[in-house]
Amino acid sequence: EAMSILLPLAEERMSPEAQFRLGQICLSEGQTSAAYGWFCLSALTDIQNGDGHGSASINAFICTNHSGNLAHMRYWSRSAKAVDLPQGLENRRNYVHVMVRSQRLLREVRDSCGGCGAEFEGKERKFCSGCRAYCYCSRDCQKMHWNR
Repeated sequence: EAMSILLPLAEERMSPEAQFRLGQICLSEGQTSAAYGWFCLSALTDIQNGDGHGSASINAFICTNHSGNLAHMRYWSRSAKAVDLPQGLENRRNYVHVMVRSQRLLREVRDSCGGCGAEFEGKERKFCSGCRAYCYCSRDCQKMHWNR
């Protein structure tokens, strides 16, 4: 019932509040991908309007941890770091846990070549110009990784 009320508000009027609520509903129903879409729309609308409290950014970031998309994870982790921590002890614990986990994962990705898997030990690495999350030892490795 809430979906039928919020959907027109979210789509037609670009209401970040309605988009955020739809994200929460989708997340509570286990629809992480749909929730991520609504949280992204809400956060980007807030950014565009120059307002908002950042909860949409934090929730978009949390959803990226379920998807495993490192480029999105990197973007939303930076956005989420810029806002205040969520209210409530359990929400803060969840946020900190997800932030630590994602930073560890991004660090691991940067420590080895995305193409051949060679470890970077003081060697110069070349970051992907698109996502800036993956690193490569050569252009050949980058091409090989993108073709997978």
